[in-house]
Amino acid sequence: MSKARDLADLLDANGDVELDALDNAPSGSGKNLIINGAMQVAQRGTSFTKSGSSNVYILDRFNQVSNASAATVVYSQDPEAPANFKNSLKFSVTTADTDLTSQRCLISQFIEGQNVAHLNWGTADAQDVTLSFWVRSSLTGTFGGSFINSAEDYSYPFTYTISSADTWEYKTVTVTGPTAGTWLDTNGVGIRIHWSMGTGSYRLGTAGSWSANRYEGATGQVDPVSTTSATWYITGVQLEVGSVATPFEHRSYGEELQLCKRYYQTSGSGAMGSQVCLCGRGNGTASSVAFLPLPVQMRSSPTSNTNIASTEMFSIAGYGSGTATVSAYAGTNRGMGTALLIGGLSGGTDNRPNYVAFSNELTFESEL
Repeated sequence: MSKARDLADLLDANGDVELDALDNAPSGSGKNLIINGAMQVAQRGTSFTKSGSSNVYILDRFNQVSNASAATVVYSQDPEAPANFKNSLKFSVTTADTDLTSQRCLISQFIEGQNVAHLNWGTADAQDVTLSFWVRSSLTGTFGGSFINSAEDYSYPFTYTISSADTWEYKTVTVTGPTAGTWLDTNGVGIRIHWSMGTGSYRLGTAGSWSANRYEGATGQVDPVSTTSATWYITGVQLEVGSVATPFEHRSYGEELQLCKRYYQTSGSGAMGSQVCLCGRGNGTASSVAFLPLPVQMRSSPTSNTNIASTEMFSIAGYGSGTATVSAYAGTNRGMGTALLIGGLSGGTDNRPNYVAFSNELTFESEL
């Protein structure tokens, strides 16, 4: 069975924390492998209504993975939170999906392989980890989730129990380090962690053990997405080395934001109010290449560079008429910046310096 435990499991008969538990607990900053576990950062917005099948990011580093085609759910950064926390991630069902036979709805965080390489998963030296979080729901019972590798062919389903409706409860799940399976230690997906909001039996497995299967939830779990008006909240998410959950590592907002910017960031407004101005050079007569410095080096070349429509680009010095388009430039992830290719132009000069001005912010995405 699953190794999910409540905080009470760490207390002795007198209600004190067991000394051996503290002796085995990791210490120091940087212990939490989860980014934005306190749900502080919401660069894309604070509320998202999602209908049907979609895999999209919501609050920073947390994403919806869903093919529950009949469901409509709202995700939001919510002020409802337990003591010592400001925000939570709220999941609220507007329209239920009652047939999950071959469907699932997951809230997930994918952890970069370089950040979990020290766990040595897939080897004889694999380290145990403990996941802890605060959760509340309008529903009660046994809920499920899973740890799974990048290839999605090796997984560990887990369970946790919500005993009282609409009440914050602290949960921990200890996972034995897997000695098998393929686990990336690159800038790809190292570990996928799923909290299942509903999963069909085709991807449910027995909690508490590793297997060569793609399990995204646990047999017997509650499926919130199948209940209209159901709510589920989470915050204080922490993943750390060892078999004991320690107090949540509160990072400053600035630290958390910088960690998030490796995967998603915006250019911000320029010195001229809402404008963003970039220096560029002619790339033939019909396009220009402009370089944008970024405060944080991104995980990889951004796959979605901009939210700028061609009509919002108001000036390209040195070019004539044309319908401008914006896309990534080859090898665009260049240290502390990225390059944009502005095409669809005319009348330019190859290699001639120019400038490009945008009326709105640019966005850059390099999610896992």
